[in-house]
Amino acid sequence: MGHSLETSVPSLLLLVNRHSRYGEAGVDGVAKRLSSHGFTVQQVTPDTPAEGVLLLRRYCAMADVIVVGGGDGTFNQLGAALARCGRPVGILPLGTANDLAHSLNIPNDPDEAAEVIVRGIKKRIDYGEANGVAFFNAANVGLGTSVDLELTTREKRRWGVIGYLRALRRAWKRNQPFVAEIVCDGRQRREHLMHLVVGNGRRHGGGILIQEEADVADGIFHLYGIRPQPWWRLPRTATGIWRGAQPGSAAMRDDGREIRITTSPPLPVAADGELITHTPTLFRVVPEAIEVFVPEADS
Repeated sequence: MGHSLETSVPSLLLLVNRHSRYGEAGVDGVAKRLSSHGFTVQQVTPDTPAEGVLLLRRYCAMADVIVVGGGDGTFNQLGAALARCGRPVGILPLGTANDLAHSLNIPNDPDEAAEVIVRGIKKRIDYGEANGVAFFNAANVGLGTSVDLELTTREKRRWGVIGYLRALRRAWKRNQPFVAEIVCDGRQRREHLMHLVVGNGRRHGGGILIQEEADVADGIFHLYGIRPQPWWRLPRTATGIWRGAQPGSAAMRDDGREIRITTSPPLPVAADGELITHTPTLFRVVPEAIEVFVPEADS
């Protein structure tokens, strides 16, 4: 006589984006590892983001745990559906940057990431919305969006994180400054910028530190912008951005739970490598929206 899921055998949905940089590399081994720890594993590989959302809706009620294999774009596309599903989520970092995983100190190795799930330490995290579109790490306007437009799928697969630096060099030459009207929790400011980031997590763009004390579970956005500057300052500025340091008159910072940004001219907004909307943009934090498995020290 079989056992019901409610009494003994936890069910796990393993949803893998095979189009991410590392595709299904190591996923079969992960499925076996999870099975060996008592999970009944159902593995699905959607061809499109829309299909991923549909599969998640279909299997949500039958699964005790959801494990998503993919990059930051995959998690953004599934973010709202994962929140509605309400199941704890395991993260298998299979993308190029994997900034969400890095913010949570989840290892890149699939087997090690599976061990994080098996240990069962959970943490509730936020996600952000830009005009209603979910994102986990950061949304950007200006130079960051230009980098996303420059960076090709082929370049990401071949060069990994180094591809971001190659795209940054090309984007810098083409990027045009803009005027940003920013309302952050009711505080208004007007800035002349070349790069503007609204961060929900701790890292973005292949490892760039948004703010040392930032946390994907702190319930607030961390905003920073870079003012226009000559090309010869590129190495120094790029190094500072990578380390999370934007000192002096070249940068501005702010924090808030609700941010409205209007630019002149209107500009595209990208989040974690994907174009998602245009300005004007209303950003809102959705606090403690999803429960994820994390290493014990980060619970």
